[in-house]
Amino acid sequence: MKAGLFAALIPLAACTATPAPAPAERADAAGLALAAPAPDGGAAAAEREFERVRGEEAARRVRSASQSVMAVFHQGLPKPITLPDDRVAYAGPSLNAVMLEDGRWLGWKTGRPEPVPADVAERLESILADPALWGEPDDFPRGSCTDAGSLQLAIRRDGRLKSSRQDNCDSRGLAGKLGRIVLDERLEP
Repeated sequence: MKAGLFAALIPLAACTATPAPAPAERADAAGLALAAPAPDGGAAAAEREFERVRGEEAARRVRSASQSVMAVFHQGLPKPITLPDDRVAYAGPSLNAVMLEDGRWLGWKTGRPEPVPADVAERLESILADPALWGEPDDFPRGSCTDAGSLQLAIRRDGRLKSSRQDNCDSRGLAGKLGRIVLDERLEP
């Protein structure tokens, strides 16, 4: 009887699940940016999101400008919205881009390129010309913020590409200021 029971349990042992990988391994396999930052930094993510929302032609136009910034802000807890059919969904990330074209700064906040206010254009020029911006890290270390959101930027100036990825409520440095200005097309209060 014992031998028969043991023989019946052998096939069942083959069906047991293998142990789950450690959380870091799961994050890498799933490609979660917050757990395991991708080597392409915030620039590729910002560009992909902008292109997904505004289209390939808009993204190409912004990328080809001599100076441009694409900014994407992911909220840690997405905002619930009510759809026309009364279903509830969640708003996607906030995004915008600004670009210098024919000597004018244009922003895509309305969905098409329109001139940004003069004080915003002046501040964009000032930040992009500052060597300190280009010396900032691409991935800011996590700050004291417990929100899981992030601010991601693709910054271009005269053939250079800079990436920036940081906490959304703890964004800092010139890149953090730049991102907030680009998203709202206005100077910080």
